[in-house]
Amino acid sequence: MDDQAAVRYHARVYVSAPWQLEFEQWWKGKFPREGTSEHLFQSEIGVGLPYRFQVDFYENVFVKGGSFRASGQSIRSSLGLCGLGQNPPQPHVLWEVLVNFELTL
Repeated sequence: MDDQAAVRYHARVYVSAPWQLEFEQWWKGKFPREGTSEHLFQSEIGVGLPYRFQVDFYENVFVKGGSFRASGQSIRSSLGLCGLGQNPPQPHVLWEVLVNFELTL
């Protein structure tokens, strides 16, 4: 897996309300003066669950020189330690599992 797949510049400071869905997507592009461009698309789908839990699903997709590679899927779960709407930012406990499945087209 490319080192950049593991880098996320996103820090969660809250846990979503029960059954609230969120979708986020990031794009990072590199355009060298010589050679081919590189693109990294990172996607997240988050679902708030009862009792201050949240589950997030992540996917990383690389595009370089006409080739497509899906890499770096992960599942993350959070447990908020405070009630919703209290003490923003809300402290929380985080578990994350990285599934290194790669698909190249």
